[in-house]
Amino acid sequence: MGRYDNITGKTVDKIWHFIHSVTEEGEHDILYKFSKINSRQLKFKLKVDIASKAEWIATEPFLLDGAAAPSLKLPTIEISVLLSKGAGKAYYNKLNACLNEIVRHEIEHLTQWGINRKGRKPHVSESGRDRVSERLKPAYGYFSLADEIPALVHGMHRQAKIEKRPITYIFTEYLDQYIAEDQINERQAKLLFNKWYNYSIKNLPRAKYAECKYR
Repeated sequence: MGRYDNITGKTVDKIWHFIHSVTEEGEHDILYKFSKINSRQLKFKLKVDIASKAEWIATEPFLLDGAAAPSLKLPTIEISVLLSKGAGKAYYNKLNACLNEIVRHEIEHLTQWGINRKGRKPHVSESGRDRVSERLKPAYGYFSLADEIPALVHGMHRQAKIEKRPITYIFTEYLDQYIAEDQINERQAKLLFNKWYNYSIKNLPRAKYAECKYR
């Protein structure tokens, strides 16, 4: 079991409680339900925003977003979930895997700064992140940041374990999505794949790998 698998799983369980409140118990939307999470590993507050939209039309049955604020007195993770009404429960396995990915990603950010910081983990200043976001197509620079590489890889490793698939498959799907959205090109995808792969090889000895088109 990975170092933060237990707290990731418990956090995802809390989010599922709120999802079921929307999908099964008749609540329309749930805006920022708060849960304090204090453990020997980490201290943080979870904010959850769940919305279910009948009029929302997309190729995917859900959209997720996450953010972490490690520098607060009580650090915070915010998770937003947008569900498409009428999609049913067929997508729940994928949603669960993606929730695990995004929560583990944000937990990694909590360990990079503030009261939960572990060791000398990298942390990019807000000004450094702003410089990347001001570029015409910032995705490649953002995914290459010193503190984003660990968060991305640990998050995708958690997803790979939940789905029982090689981590390289998760890397590939992630990169393919951003190519399809014209946010990165194939050359950048190969560069990112190698950055993530090299970090994974060094830091995740139990991760599973398979051949893919980027390597």
